[in-house]
Amino acid sequence: RLVGIGGVWVVGNHGAETHEPSGAAHVAPGARAHADAVARARAALEAAVAHVAGAFVEDKRWSLSLHVRQASPDVVPALRAAAAAVAAREGLRLADGKAVLELRPPVAIDKGTA
Repeated sequence: RLVGIGGVWVVGNHGAETHEPSGAAHVAPGARAHADAVARARAALEAAVAHVAGAFVEDKRWSLSLHVRQASPDVVPALRAAAAAVAAREGLRLADGKAVLELRPPVAIDKGTA
């Protein structure tokens, strides 16, 4: 839809989602099994960043991204600690990206495995 090329496989959300050329969509079973944990983590992270300028949570349904690019560098360690605590409580994996913290299901899926 975004690039206007038909007849290709599309892999998203770090391998958790795939779309066949036919349009059929699939979610990795391991990701689907953690849907409730991701939803609870979203609520907790949104509460943690509600009053932090420049930080926001992106809900990707099967994973979450806590964007900190526009937040003051002084608050990033506290945000990382909050994200780590939420991830541990919900049984999710915390991954660091470039100015983003990602909470993902603890399953062996990624773009390469997809």
